[in-house]
Amino acid sequence: MGCRPTKFEPDYEEALGRLISKETCQNKSIYLVDIDLILTKKKSFNFTHTDTLTVGGIKYSHVVQLDSSQADFLSERQVNDKMGMKFYNDGKVLLSDCTSLPTVALVLTKLRVIEIRQSGY
Repeated sequence: MGCRPTKFEPDYEEALGRLISKETCQNKSIYLVDIDLILTKKKSFNFTHTDTLTVGGIKYSHVVQLDSSQADFLSERQVNDKMGMKFYNDGKVLLSDCTSLPTVALVLTKLRVIEIRQSGY
């Protein structure tokens, strides 16, 4: 009997989305993304982890907050730019004192991004 290679299963999630807003909340840069497609087969992240939010009069259904680890990449992006990302789900976090969001405080899922790239999906 020979060895059977085990199938690689990453410990991170992967998705495609578009940048919908750059915000300043509590004097920190915040990036909001609407997830369009989840690429990983793991069941630990799905659309139930996302939230609905209206930004600039447009209602988005799968909004998450990206952490600032990719701020160099994100600061150069424009609203509606599409991107692919690999990430860990850090759970829900409170956003308050935001400069242009319609509510005083929001609770959104925060993603810890380990890789991000521009996408043309």
